[in-house]
Amino acid sequence: VRRVMDEIDKKTELKERFVTSDEAWDMMTSKTTVVVVDTHKPEMVLDENVLNKANRKVVIDHHRRGESFISNPLLVYMEPYASSTAELVTELLEYQPTEQRLTRLESTVMYAGIIVDTRNFTLRTGSRTFDAASYLRAHGADTILTQHFLKDDVDTYINRSELIRT
Repeated sequence: VRRVMDEIDKKTELKERFVTSDEAWDMMTSKTTVVVVDTHKPEMVLDENVLNKANRKVVIDHHRRGESFISNPLLVYMEPYASSTAELVTELLEYQPTEQRLTRLESTVMYAGIIVDTRNFTLRTGSRTFDAASYLRAHGADTILTQHFLKDDVDTYINRSELIRT
């Protein structure tokens, strides 16, 4: 995540899309829609207070529904057979009536999400997974940048090796 955020910091138009919880709280109105992705559990969101303040909530998730669930969502798109939430979001973009413009970085980050959740296309993949990956590649996803985002740094590698050894 740090490498992705470092890349976003270089792109003013993308950096401006990110706000702190306090900024989000101050910006919210009765018409604000909070979109929660990759979880449906309120305790897993970054700031439950912001979530609870929102009158309108959308949940997009690929995990099986658990006991804990975000209250009163306006829309729920849960597909436990999907490889990843990135796959689901890509499908939503694909089927919009007007072409959605994704930046190279947006496409790359979503592609990386698919790579992580499928462990490089080895788990829970189907034709929909590859369709989503193809769509993202066609919209600029950079496989080299994806590798950069996902590579372990030396310290992580050493720590992991130590854990395995003991």
